[in-house]
Amino acid sequence: MNLIRLFTNNLTTPQKQYEAVRAIAFNEGTFHEIAERFDYTIQSLKTLLSRVKNGQHRIFPEVKKGPKKRRTPPDLIKLILTMRRKEKMSSSDIVWKLREQSVHIGIRTVERILAEAGFPRLRRRTFEERGLSKKGMILPERSAHIDFEKLKPFHVDCKVAGVYFFLPWNVFGAVPEEKP
Repeated sequence: MNLIRLFTNNLTTPQKQYEAVRAIAFNEGTFHEIAERFDYTIQSLKTLLSRVKNGQHRIFPEVKKGPKKRRTPPDLIKLILTMRRKEKMSSSDIVWKLREQSVHIGIRTVERILAEAGFPRLRRRTFEERGLSKKGMILPERSAHIDFEKLKPFHVDCKVAGVYFFLPWNVFGAVPEEKP
């Protein structure tokens, strides 16, 4: 392996600039020879050297590595924590409510915020608590006792079932009289 070719062929732009400035700094040739070796014009090489000396150009700029702070705003974190404390909402309910307010946040982010604040995970709600049957159908509200005194027109709205009354004739006073 030829090490000279390794450091002079197929160089990236920052590496090529570094090698050209290094060659000038260590007097590895004249400006004309170095410019020719690294495919620069003499004027562009002088401009590069001038900018590096004045601190206007960094050959290898520092690369930021990942986010330095949380992307979730502190006021949104406060809102999530108050929803959990005061309204006892689960993380999926919090996400759903925030989406209604046009705030898009992932469920994993909400779970992470709640875990960092020390909230344990809520237990799973049963189908009955969620208002669903095991087959996914909506459960109707619980029925109430009917007070016949208040129920004059005999009309009740019900989403799921109907009620039939089979009452004896004597309740209404329309009992046929028996013949002796």
